[in-house]
Amino acid sequence: MLKRSLEIACAKLFSLGLRGYSNVNSELDDFALKTAERKNAFAKIAMITDSVPGDYLEFGVYKGDSLILAYERIAKCGRDRNCRFFGFDSFEGLPEPRGKDDRQAGWKKGRQHADHDETYRKLSKRIESGRFELIKGFFEDTLNEERRARLGIERAKVILIDCVMYESARRALDFCVPLVGPGTVIIFDDFYNSYNYADPNTGGEARAFAEFMQKVDLVSHSYYGYGFGGQSFILHSSSCLPITSGRFSSPTLADRELEESRRSEKASQRPPMRSAGIK
Repeated sequence: MLKRSLEIACAKLFSLGLRGYSNVNSELDDFALKTAERKNAFAKIAMITDSVPGDYLEFGVYKGDSLILAYERIAKCGRDRNCRFFGFDSFEGLPEPRGKDDRQAGWKKGRQHADHDETYRKLSKRIESGRFELIKGFFEDTLNEERRARLGIERAKVILIDCVMYESARRALDFCVPLVGPGTVIIFDDFYNSYNYADPNTGGEARAFAEFMQKVDLVSHSYYGYGFGGQSFILHSSSCLPITSGRFSSPTLADRELEESRRSEKASQRPPMRSAGIK
């Protein structure tokens, strides 16, 4: 009897162990799939923006994984040697939700907190010195015209919005209004989620993007998914219409070469990027 009881107990423990292993394995598979999807997205985006002038701007850096992916695809695999990589983050987690939409979504102050110095060290090991900067602070304090001028940002090649909250995404996109143009790609990490389903009437990054498009003389076209709930968009001139191949009209080679020449000249006149993140 005792032997049988021990056998049953051992069987239950083994079953629980397998279930726990299965759960962990599932989480690892999900993470690997999400990372693979993001790698594919950045590879495609790097390809279509290779001739588009400008810098990479990321709003919501967290631990820096997306910024590293962007650099490895855009800078290392592309031909643009002038593209710089800027990361904006409070490094104190999410701000206090203020609007009704963000409060109803259940966001909490301090969530998604990451350490600035640790993130900077991580990026320094993977990104070429002088090619990136971290701008620490809440967006309401750091995203302004003075900051744009100090950093020398004139054009955005790729923008990643990973702010989750409507108010934060709105501030990030407002900062980018004078920086976007035909060919700019905007990536949203949380465009589709469980509380707004990409409905601009219910908040989130989708609402911020809908309002942003009212402020620029451009049109957007959905391009490629990003992770589980993300989406990227290509911006084009409002007179640009899609053709049957799915490609869009673009500047001529001469136009691109002239723009690249001007950008290289301006880049040579810029002060060097700082070796430490801006506080």
